[in-house]
Order: sequence, then structure tokens, then C-alpha cells
Amino acid sequence: MKTDGRINVSVVVPVYHPVPDLFDACLSSIDQQMKDMNGVECIIVCDGEIDSNLQKIIDSHSSVSYKQYVIVHSGVSSARNKGIQESRGDWILFVDADDILPDQSVKYLFEYAVENHCEIVQGKYEKRMQQGSEFVCYSSRSNIYYGNSLAEYRRDILMPDKGVSPVWGKIFYKKTIIENNISFEEGISLGEDTLFVFDVALKAERIGYIDQSVYTYVRNTRSAVSTFRQTYVSEIEKSMITMGERTDNAYRSAYQEYVLFHLLLVQQHYIFNQKSGWDKAKRKDSYKRIVSLPIFCEALKNKYINNFSLPKRIALYALKYRVYRVSALISYIRSNQIH
Repeated sequence: MKTDGRINVSVVVPVYHPVPDLFDACLSSIDQQMKDMNGVECIIVCDGEIDSNLQKIIDSHSSVSYKQYVIVHSGVSSARNKGIQESRGDWILFVDADDILPDQSVKYLFEYAVENHCEIVQGKYEKRMQQGSEFVCYSSRSNIYYGNSLAEYRRDILMPDKGVSPVWGKIFYKKTIIENNISFEEGISLGEDTLFVFDVALKAERIGYIDQSVYTYVRNTRSAVSTFRQTYVSEIEKSMITMGERTDNAYRSAYQEYVLFHLLLVQQHYIFNQKSGWDKAKRKDSYKRIVSLPIFCEALKNKYINNFSLPKRIALYALKYRVYRVSALISYIRSNQIH
């Protein structure tokens, strides 16, 4: 597709202590996007001062198409918002600093969006983990969602197993973001992707999906779900409450499933996280307290547990009926699968 010399796509990369080799590979993949099509810029936003080694990597990729900004450390949402603010493109694409854009992925997304008048376009993506990799496909074919079918897509944003909730692997029409005053919630440290995607999808009239790999997610063992944080539960609870304020009756069932999914995350990465240093008594107390929290208690009362896969149903029923030993066994098996 020929361009008129303007910036068509802004690739926004928030940076906060990435793995150097992965970060270099990320920027190299963005370099390739600029070769694949004209009118691509890269906005690098450093969330706090970065060390000299990372700066050397940025400098090695420096060109007129690269812009670097440094903000006071305040989280990925602030960094992405700064990227939106400084972007000059008609379209915005977000890339995490440890991940990779396959060749021509920006071109594929941009051309499909323009040709089909979409405000969001998503592609399939690869999850690359220590034990191997897999492709996540929302649909078996390219498709456009509009009219009544938009509600289905919006509901699926709230169902993480569908692969729609991440902000990456998509291209967003900047005009829709700006005109509706949409931004990342800077007071939220978990689930901010889903909130942003849902907000844009609520305003979009046409959303596209292409059956083309456009993103490679590289699992970082230092990520939020791979470490232990005392504030993990309160952060998830705050995110769930904020999302609940966004959803009306049309999306309440999907929202309850969204809460249940995050309860499973809390079980795995908080209650039974071996890095917590807790003894058995404290772990049991934490288990009882968390499953009694109103937001989780309400979700467990509903019928939506049956919409999950069999392994997740077993885990959720164990939580519902407070069968501690079953929950502990499930988490132990899952931990071995992950590591």
C-alpha cells in the first residue's frame, strides 16, 4: 500500500527493566516493520531512568523514526498513555519490550483496518514459553464484527481464555481513542490491558480479526504472575471492581467469569505461591480469607463455573466449597506444569 509520507502507525513500546537480549530482538523486529511499509514510527517510553546497557540498545536502533521519552517511574499504564500522547500516527500498536513483531505484522493489520474501515484489528499470536510455544487464534478465519456481533466480541474480551483481552496483537484507530477520551487506568496495576481494550471496543463500530500471526509473546519469568507480591490480591480486587463499573447487564455473565478466572490466578500465584515463605497455618488463613471476599464470593455463587473447562471447574468448585486440600493439590500440579 502506498502512503503519502505521513505517519500511518505509531508503535508504542513501554520500557521497564526488560531482558536486554529480548529488548534488542524487539526493536530489531520493529526495524523490520519500517522496512515492510512506509509511515511507521516507534515511540519508546522509559518508565523511569534506564541503565546504560539498555540505552546502548536503544541508540543502536536510533533513527528519525524512533522517538524516546523518559517519565518518572509510575507504571506501564502511564508509559502507554505517554506513548499515545506523543504518537503522530493515525493508528497505534502496543508492543511490550520483551516481545517480538513477526515480519509484516504491522502492514497486515494496517491494510486490513483501512480496507475494511475497522477501528480495532486483531491477529493471532504466538505464546513462547519455556516448555514450548503455541498459537492463540480467536477465530479460524478472518472476520469483521459489527452490529449485533460486536456484543460477542466485547464479551469475549472479559474471557481471558479467548485471547482477546491483551492490548498487544492489535491495532487501534487513534481517533476513536482521542475523541472518546480513552486512556489506560493509571491507578490499576493488573488488568489494565483488558480495561483499555474493553473501553475502545465499546466505542468501536467495526472490529476486525485476521488469520495471520502478528505478535510473539515471550514469557518473562520475572513477570507479575511469576513472582510473589503482598499486594497482589488487593491489586486484582481493585481491577475487578473497576471493570465491574464498566459492565452493564449485557456483559454481567462475562464479567462474573472474568472474576472467577482471576480468582484462579490468585490461588496459583498468591495463596499457594511457594515464594511467599508462609507456613501451612498462614496459607490456610489466607485461603479462607480470600474465598470469603465479597467480589469472589458473589461470583462463586453463580452458575458460571460450568462455562469453564473441566480442570478449571474442579478448581473453582474446590474454592466454592472451601476444599483446601484439593485446591492445594491442583496448585501443586499446575506449578509443576509451569516450571
